[in-house]
Amino acid sequence: MATRIAVASSSRAEFGLLSNLCKQLNEDPSFDLSLLVIGSHLDPSMGNTIDEINNYKLPISLRVPWPLSRRNSTVDAINGASETLNRVGLYLSTNKPDLVIILGDRYEILSVAHAALMVNCPVAHIQGGELTLATIDESLRHALTKISRFHFVAGERFAKRVQQMGESKDRVFNVGSLGVDNLLSCPIMSFEQLNNTLHGSLKHPFAVGTFHPVTLIPDQTIPAARAMLESVLEHNIHLLLTGVNLDPGREILADVINDYATRFSKQITYVESLGHVRYISAMNHCCFLIGNSSSGLIEAPAIPIPTINIGDRQRGRPSSPSVIDCAPEKDEIESAIKRILSSNFTDTLKSSDAAYGGKGAKDKIVDILKKISEDELRSPKQFEDYLICK
Repeated sequence: MATRIAVASSSRAEFGLLSNLCKQLNEDPSFDLSLLVIGSHLDPSMGNTIDEINNYKLPISLRVPWPLSRRNSTVDAINGASETLNRVGLYLSTNKPDLVIILGDRYEILSVAHAALMVNCPVAHIQGGELTLATIDESLRHALTKISRFHFVAGERFAKRVQQMGESKDRVFNVGSLGVDNLLSCPIMSFEQLNNTLHGSLKHPFAVGTFHPVTLIPDQTIPAARAMLESVLEHNIHLLLTGVNLDPGREILADVINDYATRFSKQITYVESLGHVRYISAMNHCCFLIGNSSSGLIEAPAIPIPTINIGDRQRGRPSSPSVIDCAPEKDEIESAIKRILSSNFTDTLKSSDAAYGGKGAKDKIVDILKKISEDELRSPKQFEDYLICK
C-alpha cells in the first residue's frame, strides 16, 4: 500500500525548494501525494504562485486562502494562522495521511504542524537546525523541530543542533540542501529567453535583488531597503527586483519598493514572483545578488556568483567566500558593490567553496521515506539527553 504523504507549502520560495521533491514523490508508486496550499500562493497580489504549482501537475487537496486586509500585516498573519489551523486540522482529521512534510521556518507552516500534532499525524521537517537570529523564523524553526518526528537537515552542524534539542540521532538525516540540489538540476534559460518573459526590460549588467522585513529589528527594514536601492541605482546597474514576502511589516516595505520601481522603471525591473526556473536562470546571468534573502547564502555560492548580504536577517547562517556581509548602511553597501565588481573579487569565486552541499538531496529524502516503517510512523518519539554536543 502506498504511503499517503501530505506536503504543505505557503510561499514561492518554499515551493521552489519543494517542487522537485514533490514531483518525484508524485511519480513514485510507493507514495500517494497530496498538496496543502496556503496563504500567499492564492493571492494575486503576491504573484498568484498557485499557477506554478499547477504547472507541475501536482494533486492539490486543500487550498487555504488568507484574508489579507492590506492595512496590518501582523493582524493578517494572526488571522491567517488561525484559519490555517482550523482548515488543515479538519483536513488531516478527515483524510488521515500517514505523514505530513513541511519545510523551513514560516509561521504559516507552524499552524500546519500544530494541526498535525493535535490529530496525532507524524511530521517530517526539512531544513531544521539552522539559525537566523534577527527574525521570528528562528523561534518558529526550532518549534517545528520539536513538533516533528523526522528531520531532514542540510548539513552536519544543523544535525547536531537538532540533536541538542533532544531529537534522536536515529531520526535526524543529513541529506544536504534541496535548494542546491534543485539549482544543479534546473534547466537554465538563456538571457534572451529570460528577457523575453520580462518584455525585454532587462539590461546587462544587472543584479538580482530581494529584500524582506527584518522582523525582530523592524526599524532596520526601511532604511536598509532604501540604502540598497539607492546604492544599486547610483552604480548604473540594472536591478531585477522581486516581491516582498508575507512577514509582518510587509505593507510598508512593499510600498517603498513599488515607489522606487515606478520612479526608476528604466533601471528597475520589478516582478512579484519570478518562479523557480526564471529565478535560478536570473541568478546564473546576473553579476551579483543583493538583499537579505537566504538564496544568496545557500544557492548562489553553488553557482558561484557573488552576494551582498545586507543587515541582520540572515545572521547565524554559515557563509561562503562569495558572500560579503555588510551593515544596512549606504556607504557599506556601495563599498561592497565596488569590491564585487573588481577583478580581484571575481578571481576568488573560482576557488570558492559553498557552505551548503546538496546534490542528490531529494533522492536521499525519498529513499529514507521508503524505509520508514509503520511502527516508526506511529511510535511516539523520545527525548534524548546529550551531555555534550559540539
